[in-house]
Amino acid sequence: MNLRSFVHEGELYMVPDAITDAFLTLLRCLPRLSELVLKGSFLSRVLISTTLPANISKLSLEECYVRSWGYNDHPLTDVPMFSDPSVLVSLDLSSNEEIREASFLIRLEGCSRLSSLNLSGCRNLSSTSLLVIASALPSITSLGLGHIHFDEDAPSLLSAFAQLRSLDLSYSSFSHTFPPAIVPSLSSLLSLRLRGCKGMHPEIVEYVSSHIVHLDLIDTPFHTGLRLRDPLCSVTFPHLRVVDLKVVGPSCTSDAVSEILSFTARCPSLVTLQVLGVDREEERLKLRNGLLSALICKFAV
Repeated sequence: MNLRSFVHEGELYMVPDAITDAFLTLLRCLPRLSELVLKGSFLSRVLISTTLPANISKLSLEECYVRSWGYNDHPLTDVPMFSDPSVLVSLDLSSNEEIREASFLIRLEGCSRLSSLNLSGCRNLSSTSLLVIASALPSITSLGLGHIHFDEDAPSLLSAFAQLRSLDLSYSSFSHTFPPAIVPSLSSLLSLRLRGCKGMHPEIVEYVSSHIVHLDLIDTPFHTGLRLRDPLCSVTFPHLRVVDLKVVGPSCTSDAVSEILSFTARCPSLVTLQVLGVDREEERLKLRNGLLSALICKFAV
């Protein structure tokens, strides 16, 4: 069994070239192993049809493939079985576009403790599956639904997730405008990622402004040219600690920097500000000088 290794965020990861039954045998010899990250791995068909060890509580299958004889690789379509579904607390299936809805939903049975679920990029999931997920996972607090196009029923179905603390809708789109009427049901949200999301009503940001801690608004309709739009130019965000913004246009102007400074003044708890589109050093310096000294400002092109 050949292993490849890499370092990510200070942690050493060792992954076999292909996840086979031999690797599964190795896992069963590690009774204390609780987190398994197989991001970008090639899984054998044997593994897909075999039950995973019961001690795994956190599983990442982000962007995985199935390898058959002759190195014929195919997108992951089925989710492996769990020995004890009640142990699982975190499941990442993101970037698996061909995951079959039926296979995924049947694996949720018994996952009563699952609190974090990332389905970003799983484009085969229908809006109806959201209701099934909400019913099967009463403890869900973190949900990733990025890069998915939803039909007109999806926004209303999201109201079923009453315990959500984190919601990622990055680069998703809705066939109908996300109705602000369902937002009160998401009153527990602390983190909201709307990067590149289409069909989002401004009232949603205004509603969560009283309690949101992390807000990602890059590539959203809350900018017109170089200007911030409501509610960013008028509402106070008392608990906001991290925000991602983008100045849209060929270059950043002094007026745009002034608007950003005005926005941060209405965020007394802000710790980190990430801004895209402020390219000139002159404007970056002005922005830094106008911010509180304790606030971390990050620039990205």
